Amino acid sequence: MAALASLAIYLLTLVPEVNWGDSAELSLQAYQLGVTHPPGCPVHTFLGKLLTLFFQEPALATNVMSAVCTSVTVGLLGWIALRTTGNPFAALAAALTFALSPFIWEKAVVTEIYNVNICFVALAIALTLAWYRKPSIGVLCVAAVVFGISLGTYLANLLFLPAFLFLVLHRSQHHRWMSVGVFLLAAGIVGSLVLSWSHFRSRVIVPVGTLYIPDTPAGFIRYLTGAQYQTTTIHTPAFYLKRLMEHGQLFAKNFLGVGVMLGLVGLWQQWTKHRAICICLLIIFVINFGYFTSYAALDYFYMATPSYFVFALWIAYGLAFLFDQPGRLAFKIIGVIVSIALVAGLFAWKSPVRLARSRSTQVTDFALSSFESLPEDAVVVSAWRRFVPLLYFQETRSLRQDLILIERKDETRHYKHGTATRWQDYVESLPDSAPVFIDRIEPGTPGVHSVRSIDNTWHQITVDAASH
Repeated sequence: MAALASLAIYLLTLVPEVNWGDSAELSLQAYQLGVTHPPGCPVHTFLGKLLTLFFQEPALATNVMSAVCTSVTVGLLGWIALRTTGNPFAALAAALTFALSPFIWEKAVVTEIYNVNICFVALAIALTLAWYRKPSIGVLCVAAVVFGISLGTYLANLLFLPAFLFLVLHRSQHHRWMSVGVFLLAAGIVGSLVLSWSHFRSRVIVPVGTLYIPDTPAGFIRYLTGAQYQTTTIHTPAFYLKRLMEHGQLFAKNFLGVGVMLGLVGLWQQWTKHRAICICLLIIFVINFGYFTSYAALDYFYMATPSYFVFALWIAYGLAFLFDQPGRLAFKIIGVIVSIALVAGLFAWKSPVRLARSRSTQVTDFALSSFESLPEDAVVVSAWRRFVPLLYFQETRSLRQDLILIERKDETRHYKHGTATRWQDYVESLPDSAPVFIDRIEPGTPGVHSVRSIDNTWHQITVDAASH
């Protein structure tokens, strides 16, 4: 029921077009069956390509994929909550709370890897818990295979391995190390096969947005580790404390505050009733929340979707605690009121924004108007956010094939028309007659001279090679 309700909401608020930045790239690579930016997400590409067979617009296909995968995740959450708490109302309320939390809803209606990723993580958790209740080598193998596939949706899922192995070790009465071996072997083989796609496919289609092409062993390692992002920089303790406070506030806001209190009560309840399961989920939560809280990327908070899934399970335990108080009608009434307020509050908070975006074609309008205003044979330099949507329309609709699109980045990038070590170096190598347009002139950029602006976005420039 929760899965169907969330799917209906997602489809009603689905973004009808390609989105900015990474979303456009993911849609494009699904269409081309290509390779995404590091560390790669081939499973998203495979599933996206499958859905593009049923939709004329590739971005719409991958948007629908996000909606479907998120709805499946909601259903899995409700199923796990029902099996562990035994309370249908608590399971339904927790699942809908997760479905309508702003970060989850926002990414469920556009093309992104995070909600597709959590679908496979949730399925791996559900299968492992099913094996925990009734051990079977077949179920364990399937759980391991799904976990291996999840590495092809987001490589950081590898950090969850200790949580799964803990549950396997705790439950296995006999041959526990054999069970661990089976899990590691199955997950390792499947994960390696899925991830190898980026290595072999990049020899055919050069990925965009990458400093290291994964077509050699060394490049593949740098690609998988995301070396180009430099997100492992050690910061001061003040940075981590500030980031933890910021992320904690964002997390609490996504559950309207009261959900956090329910979740903490539920954590205590799960610890009391199902300690081994609680430890497994706690490992996943702490690793996911802690790792991405300290991540250098500015959009780190979107990457913590497994933490939201786990915490929603604890919310189910918290609600079940209120409902299951014998002879205390007041607790049951409070539970019903809080559940309805939580779900209704989340829906009322973000539904106007989501409905407005579902009726907008801002990205399409930007791309088509840009193509209309830019002159023939122009070189167009833009930040990643705008660069990929332009490339998407150029490739999927064969529009303005005369334009050379360059990412505004001061490091090496690879294109079908060649490699540029810096966008300025590429522009300097062009004939003086080549028209060059940029979406933003960085203050203090040496040797860049604005010629004229053709609209609010594009500015024709010249670059003085002698100044570099």
